[in-house]
Amino acid sequence: MNSFKVPTFQELAVPILKHIRHDHTAWRELRKDVAKSFGVPPNGFSVSNPVGSKNSFQANFDLAFAHLKQAGLVVQERRPKPANPRKLQAVISLTPDGIQVLMSGGTVEFPETTAKRDLAKEASKASRRVKTPKKKATTAAVPKPRRANILGAEKSIIEGIPTASLERLFALWVQNVQRVGDPEQRFKHEAAKRIIVAVEKEWERRLPYIRLNPDHFKWPSTEADRGTGGFEIGNAPDVGMLAYMEYRVGRTNGQPVGVRRAILDRVVEGTLPLYGGIQYYDQWGKPNSAARLQKLAEAIAAFTRNAKRRGKVRLADAISEWEADLEYLYKSYYLPRFGFGWPST
Repeated sequence: MNSFKVPTFQELAVPILKHIRHDHTAWRELRKDVAKSFGVPPNGFSVSNPVGSKNSFQANFDLAFAHLKQAGLVVQERRPKPANPRKLQAVISLTPDGIQVLMSGGTVEFPETTAKRDLAKEASKASRRVKTPKKKATTAAVPKPRRANILGAEKSIIEGIPTASLERLFALWVQNVQRVGDPEQRFKHEAAKRIIVAVEKEWERRLPYIRLNPDHFKWPSTEADRGTGGFEIGNAPDVGMLAYMEYRVGRTNGQPVGVRRAILDRVVEGTLPLYGGIQYYDQWGKPNSAARLQKLAEAIAAFTRNAKRRGKVRLADAISEWEADLEYLYKSYYLPRFGFGWPST
């Protein structure tokens, strides 16, 4: 017999928000922390009470979490695992609306049709399944529909961009830049590039309105995560924008070279995300400008010089990757177009 009570999805909604302790909280860790707060052991996530019903911790958690996403209180992304950057994991962050709910001590309202549900009274699929003798097929098997992906969803994604939150726009941008930087997803590159361009056009469209209301900018945080032994670009000067855009190097948590170059290309050529305040944003200049390239090159050169001054062997990979990225920018953008003094490392 189970010694724990299965919490309802209504009871789980606010605790889910409370346990998102920082941006990019791993989804698995979030689920584990919320379960622990209700006394649900890891081996009890899928246990139904009563038996044969849908009423399990996992089912209620999924229902509550799906509503939080739909209501715009949380945003879910896929980002590299700190211990293995080549693999992605689901991470969760609070949106401004989600933060407001927590700060105001408010509650989460569910749609009437959802609020009426009682999973304890709903039979699971397994309990409803009735075994019947298998009949020999008399017609050709119908092929299963292919799983939806970016190639099928591109149109609806782009159509939703004008009404998307800044957090959603940035999540789309990061997701598709990483696709462009991944050679194994080459067949998705063109669709991903079109989504990136659509997001950047939307940032550009909103910028005049945000200049009139600067509070809408995403402001940088000074809160530091626990160290992992690597060198984070957030520890160096003038790195807020690059850190926000997921540009990372090094052995511990670095991005693959293809993703780094895809990010750098967009920094030079594209409209930047609305981050850091008007004055900071304007320091980056306009797309494809000498000011933009110089700001980017000086920042990466500064990371490299600072790391060299520290003289630690463990930073060798980071230094090597920064210098390789500077060489890439030099050959791809500086030589063909500009003549300002190229920074040294």
